[in-house]
Amino acid sequence: MTTDSKTELSLLREALDRLPCGVSVYDPTGRPILHNDLTRKRFPALFEAYDNGAKDLLEAQTYAVRVAMPGAPEEKIAAIAQHLAGCVLKGQPYEVKSPDNGVIQITFRDMSDGRRVAVSMDITEQRKREKELKKAQEAAIAASTAKSSFLANMSHEIRTPLNGIMGMAQVMESTPLNDQQREFMTTILESGKTLMALLNDVLDLSKIEAGKFDIVPADASLHHMLRRQVKLWRPRAEEKGLELSLSFDADLPAYLSFDAVRVQQCVSNLVSNAIKFTATGSVDIFASAKPQPDGSHLVEIRVRDTGAGMDEATLGRLFTAFSQADETISRKHGGTGLGLSITRRLAELMGGTASATSESGRGSTFRISFLGGQAR
Repeated sequence: MTTDSKTELSLLREALDRLPCGVSVYDPTGRPILHNDLTRKRFPALFEAYDNGAKDLLEAQTYAVRVAMPGAPEEKIAAIAQHLAGCVLKGQPYEVKSPDNGVIQITFRDMSDGRRVAVSMDITEQRKREKELKKAQEAAIAASTAKSSFLANMSHEIRTPLNGIMGMAQVMESTPLNDQQREFMTTILESGKTLMALLNDVLDLSKIEAGKFDIVPADASLHHMLRRQVKLWRPRAEEKGLELSLSFDADLPAYLSFDAVRVQQCVSNLVSNAIKFTATGSVDIFASAKPQPDGSHLVEIRVRDTGAGMDEATLGRLFTAFSQADETISRKHGGTGLGLSITRRLAELMGGTASATSESGRGSTFRISFLGGQAR
């Protein structure tokens, strides 16, 4: 070996020893032919095995596992060593404990002539941060679940006395009243209905977030359900001078298995919003279905209006809980901003989704989809 070659080798060894990672090269039989000091420091049992005559990497790893797990059954030691050997052959990273209880990740890569190079990295701090992050995430989920459960319980408790107030107010409304008393009673009933609607929204959202919301499918006619919705909302549309229409795709099955109550809730939210935010023109409802390989149908209900429309920024936050198109809406129209968020959550629970397309000044189109099973 020339002087220049010796100098280069010396420089290479010095460079390897200065690296923050362990580096080692193994011959085709699995014995180390080059390694830096950090590698030997991290894996003393492995190199002790080689010093004592271990003929290959598997034998050395078996010895190292035995040292790391004193008293462990030989079958378990052999299984772990075989697993590590398999990771070496596949080039898959694996992790081991260092003598100071650190976490070391090792990766082998093939070289020429059957040799392999191994690089070891200390990932103790990374694993520590991941553990702390997981713990914080679990705490956040637990806090969110507790909040949702609290809201669900409180909403239920508030509804009980509110039902009593509404019931007594309705009874009193049926008694002889003068004009002023009847006006007062009408205000009480309308305010009670508004409060009940808000409570129902909060209760639904909290139950969904708490994972306590059940979808109960049953055989029903989507045609009949949507016709009832149109009959319910037509007086409101006519008050504003709007045309409310309903049409069906010819391939929509007469009966499907779905949760009619929740689909009705979703459609009601969309139609209510369309009428609320449309000053002139029309609101059109269209229902269609696509057959799926398992015999079910992906049903889509589209509600299109000729209202003011929305820009991209508004569309982006539309289905977020407690969000409305702009801050003036809650003052002008009321509401919690939960309706569309609940609609999307319900649609997702039923195997579909909810979405919207719109353009400022050109109206909006809202869509919900859900899976309808075969009717029995």
